[in-house]
Amino acid sequence: MIFLSIESSTKYLTVALGDEEKLFAGTRRLYEKGRSDGLAVLMDACLKKAKLTLSKVDVFGVGVGPGSFTGLRIGISAAKGLSYALKKPCVGFSSLDAIAWNFNGFKKDPFTLAVAVDARRSNVYGRLYDSGREVAPRGPEGLFPLKDFFTKSPKGLTVAGDILSVAQKEVGRLARGHREADESLWYPTPESIAALTRRECAARRFADAFRLEAVYYYEQDCQVRHK
Repeated sequence: MIFLSIESSTKYLTVALGDEEKLFAGTRRLYEKGRSDGLAVLMDACLKKAKLTLSKVDVFGVGVGPGSFTGLRIGISAAKGLSYALKKPCVGFSSLDAIAWNFNGFKKDPFTLAVAVDARRSNVYGRLYDSGREVAPRGPEGLFPLKDFFTKSPKGLTVAGDILSVAQKEVGRLARGHREADESLWYPTPESIAALTRRECAARRFADAFRLEAVYYYEQDCQVRHK
């Protein structure tokens, strides 16, 4: 099963093309502006590198958030449009999980990982994970006040996510004895989104173009209602 996977919840656009066993092609590029055009360029580059056409893709994977409203709309709209036009299914995966996956294989000295993405208004989109051979969620993801997320978390966190680029001093004050992950690990990678797409496909959690939705936690802004 060949998949094309997209992640656009951060300032980076990430694209991966692969199957159940390997990654054929992948790229990540900073696009603070012009992300719609940039996504088409990156998808085309991956397809050309793998010597494939869109007609050969069996499923489209996409990060559904939480994250940037604008970024999510770009990625999810692309996945939904391709799914509808080509009559192929989609799978969605957590954008926070796509960051946490970067810490798989950290076998020595297990730690608690905090993935925290800037949600503005002194809030974060966050989730805690247990590290190890395979990173595992320690609790639910959600929208949290910055202060609450870090003061109510265990000591000695390893923190990853772009909150460190906008509130580094505040995180340092609130997160007791924390360590900051290298910036290269703050964002989804082609390898991480490929792995999560494979996971969703293996579990057969497919959706069609009409049922795939973004995860928005600011309901009043997005006019989304959770039943």
